[in-house]
Amino acid sequence: MKYLQIVTLLILFNISNELYSQRILGVASKNSSDISVFITDNPNKADLNVYFVSNQSQSRIANDGIWSYTTFKNSADIRIFYTKTENTADIVIFLVNHRNHAGWLNLQKKKNLNF
Repeated sequence: MKYLQIVTLLILFNISNELYSQRILGVASKNSSDISVFITDNPNKADLNVYFVSNQSQSRIANDGIWSYTTFKNSADIRIFYTKTENTADIVIFLVNHRNHAGWLNLQKKKNLNF
């Protein structure tokens, strides 16, 4: 019986782990954004490691670097303007290939995505 409980908890944890992401809408101007972001190629310069999930139904606000794109303004958690230079960005992100690598590297910048 205890084995069944443990397996059930692990399955539920894995399912719930897939459900947490922030829905991101890319916008054309800084004035219409909540935050400006620069994507770096250098992981040592990043404030946040970001992993994108492909399915918007896996979305809810979690502020942990798990993001999904949306094309609808009313379903977006955060409107982002992508800058061309690092020094004009509110946060610098590095895109990671694995969900478990996502997360904040500079916790002082985390408040920038608390909406």
